[in-house]
Amino acid sequence: MPTPMKKLVLATAALLAVAAPLSAFAAPPATPVAAHAATPKEHTTKGTIDTISADSLKLKSGTMFKVKSGVATDSFKAGQKVSVRWTMDGSDKLADTIKASVAKKPAAKPN
Repeated sequence: MPTPMKKLVLATAALLAVAAPLSAFAAPPATPVAAHAATPKEHTTKGTIDTISADSLKLKSGTMFKVKSGVATDSFKAGQKVSVRWTMDGSDKLADTIKASVAKKPAAKPN
């Protein structure tokens, strides 16, 4: 006949044998942060060009952008009003689209 101490040891061993494999289901597996990275948020800024080159754009407001490779800048000049669509690239604002802003016609004045 088993002694109380043997019963306690056997019960503890049986409990551990059942509980240990179940602990694998206790928490979901960790996923890398990169797997959860969302699409970069797009922003739009309107302003007047101060300086522009093939790889950078500065608005008169002081806002600076790096120009994404492949974006044409040769048709723009200082003083032109533009709309810039951009995303953050590290600590830089990366312009992926630059469009000339269309000047609004003044409303007709009633006679």
